[in-house]
Amino acid sequence: MKDLLSPTYLFKSILDIEYKKINKKILFFDLDNTVIDYNTVFPTDDYIKLFENLYNEGYLIYLLSNNHLKRFNEVKNRLKYIKFIYHSFKPFKFKIESLIKKDNLNKNEIVFIGDQIITDIVCANKIGITSILVSPINKSSERIHTLFNRLLESILLNVIKKNDIDKYNKIEKIIRKDY
Repeated sequence: MKDLLSPTYLFKSILDIEYKKINKKILFFDLDNTVIDYNTVFPTDDYIKLFENLYNEGYLIYLLSNNHLKRFNEVKNRLKYIKFIYHSFKPFKFKIESLIKKDNLNKNEIVFIGDQIITDIVCANKIGITSILVSPINKSSERIHTLFNRLLESILLNVIKKNDIDKYNKIEKIIRKDY
């Protein structure tokens, strides 16, 4: 269980990730509360600039969400170079593994970036790809299903706490935005 819950890397936000050092050319970003909060329909200018720079540097970018297609419409119209996967059913891996196979992606070149251990990190670890946990953009905007996931997350983090208190403390700082 511990390995499924443990992210490969921890960063404050997607803006703080050292993409070149991670050395992955395929970026899977969770949409909700990683790229935009639940009350927003479009990323900030800083995030758009980041995506444009990453794209221009040769990165392949995917936005994934358990949310519905309507949530993506505004973003899709403005960021045409990004691929979108809605109803991704994270932490289940079948839809994302199907995408990897369909697009002929190399798992060794993929990093999955998200704000939730229960959905994003567990999914990445089940697939066998690098994972990055970032702080949620705005926890006060989270919906009931995400709040439930956060509750489960806090219970499961005790597994990490028993095995590696230092890792637990680092993860807690990211989740709680205590930095």
